[in-house]
Amino acid sequence: MLGAALSASSTSAQGVVVTSELLEEIVALPGQTYERTIALENGSSTPQRVRILQVDYVSGLDGASYYPAPEDQTHARSNAGWIALPRTTYVVPPDTTVRVPYTVAVPDGLAERGTYWSVLMVEPDPDVAPMEADAGPVEIRVGHRFRYAVHVAATIGAGAPAVSIAAPRLVDEVESRALKVDLRNEGTTIIRPDIWLEVFDASGESAGRFDARPRPLYPASVATAIVDLDTLPRGSYSALLFVDAGGDDLVGSRLTLEFPEPAPDPGSSPETDDLLAPRP
Repeated sequence: MLGAALSASSTSAQGVVVTSELLEEIVALPGQTYERTIALENGSSTPQRVRILQVDYVSGLDGASYYPAPEDQTHARSNAGWIALPRTTYVVPPDTTVRVPYTVAVPDGLAERGTYWSVLMVEPDPDVAPMEADAGPVEIRVGHRFRYAVHVAATIGAGAPAVSIAAPRLVDEVESRALKVDLRNEGTTIIRPDIWLEVFDASGESAGRFDARPRPLYPASVATAIVDLDTLPRGSYSALLFVDAGGDDLVGSRLTLEFPEPAPDPGSSPETDDLLAPRP
């Protein structure tokens, strides 16, 4: 799944922000070429220099995201080689929005249909003056800088969406409770699975429906979905977990949830598999 496409690596008020979509998705044909732009807005009072890097993207469990270099050939569905930028560094004037164009050329004769993707990473590129040997005391300032991961996805042809689930588990803390479940896209196209939990109390009455936020998930990729259960009172429940990837069938699992009153042991683990047991 795409986690936060804005990756923590800047103070947007002091620099450039990306105001266009962070996921640029198109349905394309083999041999087709199309153009898109990235909107860079500088809300500060000084010019800002940025650079744009081409990287691949791989999602991991529990919110992990990886951005390897395309030459590492991390996965077979990279489209980094299809993308052309006129240049990789830009200076955005104060109080100005600059649109950076790029071209995506889908090759002919693709061996497999489906979704191909990569990332254009937009990050600050400050000019740093070299220090002189007798410059005297040095003042060091530590700040926050952001970089923006602009996902470029092209889907060629159609494919049946498919998803699998694994390792449902509870996170139980004093003031925070949730269900985590690992997802894998078993199909060939990007999906945005809807994930929800129907919860029932000991008498069989509904205790509510709880939804996870849907996020895109690329083919053969894994991610962890989180269903927030903060508003569910502590106790014992039965539950039905549903995952709808957009196909004809739902994927589901029957679960028992146990949320006991917290023990006064500060050394206990906040994530406990033994609180959640699959039901036959």
